[in-house]
Amino acid sequence: MDVVAQAIAALSSSKIEELTSRFNQKENTGYYLKDISFLGRYSTRVGPRLLFRTTFIRSSPYRPDAVTPTRGHSYLVALDDKFSVLGYRSIEVDSTVTFSHGKARSEEALLFDFNAAK
Repeated sequence: MDVVAQAIAALSSSKIEELTSRFNQKENTGYYLKDISFLGRYSTRVGPRLLFRTTFIRSSPYRPDAVTPTRGHSYLVALDDKFSVLGYRSIEVDSTVTFSHGKARSEEALLFDFNAAK
């Protein structure tokens, strides 16, 4: 099972604006997935959770001879075993993500608590 390919398909079909690659013809800008990393499959009280780190890039409008920086947006994305997006949180591109006791953290900030009641 290629979990990365299935995660990319899940992001594309999620209809969540921050997690969906697209091109804006009117503005001549793009927003696309630059990187995705599988962090692991973790057992939680509510079932297994798959965690991915993603980075999306928003391009600037095309202008001849213009050099503009890309704009990156990174997220920690949680999916279930059916590859449904359960949630996502904005993270720094170089942040360290840890998982312990049903909780995902980044530099001590709580990102997901899978033990909390819904």
